[in-house]
Amino acid sequence: DGCVIIVQPVTWAWNGNSFIFESTEDLSTINGCFLPDTLISKTQTTPSPTIAPSQPVIPSDVILARADSSCVFQHNPSNHPDRFKCTIQPFSSSSEPGGYGNDDVALQGEDGCVIIVQPVTWAWNGNSFIFESTEDLSTINGCFLPDTLISKTQTTPSPTIAPSQPVIPSDVILARADSSCVFQHNPSNHPDRFKCTIQPFSSSSEPGGYGNDDVALQGEDGCVIIV
Repeated sequence: DGCVIIVQPVTWAWNGNSFIFESTEDLSTINGCFLPDTLISKTQTTPSPTIAPSQPVIPSDVILARADSSCVFQHNPSNHPDRFKCTIQPFSSSSEPGGYGNDDVALQGEDGCVIIVQPVTWAWNGNSFIFESTEDLSTINGCFLPDTLISKTQTTPSPTIAPSQPVIPSDVILARADSSCVFQHNPSNHPDRFKCTIQPFSSSSEPGGYGNDDVALQGEDGCVIIV
C-alpha cells in the first residue's frame, strides 16, 4: 500500500541470503512492508511519460531478473504481431496480461534507463518476458542487459533520497524468502539491527559498518521503509 521504510544498510546480501540493516522503524512495521516473497527495491523517480495507475503492473510474484542472453526480436506475422522476448531467470510463471496492444508501461533497466513497453506475458513458462515496443532491438538490449533486474518505474515518496546515498548493487536482488524479518540485539557484538532473509542470488557485504546514510526501500504494494 505504498509503504516506505528508511534503512541504513549494513550488508545487502550477507552470505547471499541475508539483508542486514539498521532502521528507526519497529519490527512490526518492517515485517508489514517487507513481507515474505516481496521484491524489495530502491524508490525511483518517474521519468516521462508518467504511467497512470490503471495501466498494467508487474505481478507481485514475478521478478524480471534477466538471464545471461540477449533479448530477441520475433517476427512471425502468420502467428502473432511483431514482438520482443527477453529470457529471465526462473522464478514464477505469469501469462498476464495476455493479448497484444496493451497499455504502455515504463520499465527501468541498467543504470536507470527506461524502455516503454506493451507487455504480452510477464513470465511465459517462468523464463520469458514477452512484449511489444516501438524501441529497436539494439536499444532494448542496451537497457535490458543480461543479469539486470527490470522494474517498473516508481514515484519517489518523502523523504527524497539524494543520489549520493548508497544504492543496491546491480548484482543483488532483494527477493524476500519465506520467513519473517528478525530484530537482532547483541550489544557486545554489534549495534541493534534487523535481518531479512532473501532468496539466494549473489553475495554482497557492501556497504559494511554501521550508521550509513539513509536509503528508502520499497516493498509490498509500493510500501517504503527508510533503512
